[in-house]
Amino acid sequence: MIIDFLKNAKRLPVIDWNLTFFGAHEQAVTKTWAVPIEKHYAFECIYVLSGKETIIMHHMDFTLNSGDFFIVPPEFLHRVRAESDLKYFCYHFDIDDPRLKAQLIQGLDYYHPVGSAINKAITPHLLKLDALVQDSTFDFTTKMIIQIELSHILMHFYEASQNNATQAPPPKMSTPEPLRTI
Repeated sequence: MIIDFLKNAKRLPVIDWNLTFFGAHEQAVTKTWAVPIEKHYAFECIYVLSGKETIIMHHMDFTLNSGDFFIVPPEFLHRVRAESDLKYFCYHFDIDDPRLKAQLIQGLDYYHPVGSAINKAITPHLLKLDALVQDSTFDFTTKMIIQIELSHILMHFYEASQNNATQAPPPKMSTPEPLRTI
């Protein structure tokens, strides 16, 4: 006789994905600092701690001031330069869930000025990640904090992309184009 001892069980889904976090750094630079045209195969998040920075992507200039952050989607050509002495925190992340990645690329605004709802929600997590840069050892606890903070950020990004998808069609920026020279 076979007994189904789980026949009344309520189950959670199996999770088998890869969440990657890399290239995280904080840097202070002068107003002459610039990054040439580049693209990445992951998302890039740039958070301005002080000063002013310009990001050029898709023939559009985005000027970030202290407290603003910006998301560069995967494979989008972009260029960055300081407009004044600048201190910023930056990291890259990727997730191997194609549907979530597409949703974030199409439904998430890229520029998030200080005071916006998503900026208010995410800034505490960005500051916690940035504070970890000062650690000299990166043990298991540090890695778990990074994963927890990144998970909180991804939840906010997911919710924002869901809200944008229900409010309006996504911007027509899905095909990367060459940048103009500056």
